[in-house]
Amino acid sequence: TERPTRLIWCGDATSGESSRICLCDQIEKISDYLTTSHAWGKDADKLLKLTEGNLEDWKRQLPEKSLSQGFIDAIYVTRKLGFRYLWIDALCILQGCKQDWEIESGRIASYYKNAVLNIAATGYADGKCGFLENDHRDMDHLLPCRFYANVEGEWPGASMKRRGHYRIFNPPRQSVSNSPLNKRAWVIQERILSPRILHFERSQMIFECPSTTRSEQRSLLPERFHGHYNSGLLKKPFLRKHFRASSWHHIVQSYSSMELTFCSDKLVALSDLATEKNSAWPDQYLAGL
Repeated sequence: TERPTRLIWCGDATSGESSRICLCDQIEKISDYLTTSHAWGKDADKLLKLTEGNLEDWKRQLPEKSLSQGFIDAIYVTRKLGFRYLWIDALCILQGCKQDWEIESGRIASYYKNAVLNIAATGYADGKCGFLENDHRDMDHLLPCRFYANVEGEWPGASMKRRGHYRIFNPPRQSVSNSPLNKRAWVIQERILSPRILHFERSQMIFECPSTTRSEQRSLLPERFHGHYNSGLLKKPFLRKHFRASSWHHIVQSYSSMELTFCSDKLVALSDLATEKNSAWPDQYLAGL
């Protein structure tokens, strides 16, 4: 299993140990780590990022209070879930270093594929304000309303009595695929390759994995919620050929309409996903004319 070149050690809140950047080849054993999916936002150039100039300082201590609030929230969630290591692109890839980017860009797909969980700021177009402090969840609306209907007869077209207990809940306002984060092209591969995703929407949290999708409001979400791609899609080699072709068509179509912070990333993000697809499905991938 290919490990990330660098990871964030999230520190230990109980002992007061600060977070820092770790070089994975200097760590004997890293069993589990998490990843993040986030939007860089309009002021991406103002984000505090890892560079060759601050790497040595950050290996001693990460200036956590000066980071984007979204990164601070991701570190906090990692700690609360009981994990120690986290991968964030802006803090684990040397920004402005062409050589490091050429190496890391070809490995990003494997970083997401091999992580335990991806923390996704799905409902937020900018990580500057974070995804925890702007919590718009209303627990009165999240919890389903339970009631007893004392009604005679059966439901039309179904041999089921009307009398009984029912639950009423509000459906998700939008599918994850239509959320602000998923307008970002890189997120397609991050979502498909991640084995598990914890989505932070503005109104609720949603957990997604290859076998199920569950929200705080409803235990099981319908298929239309996924869109044409979801976590673990490539882990389904038994899919019929026409469905595989249709899925890839929708992936490319969606990707082509999405946003990139750097136009030079256009082919990189899709080619990594194509490589993973080629190894997962019994199809031959051809690129170019």
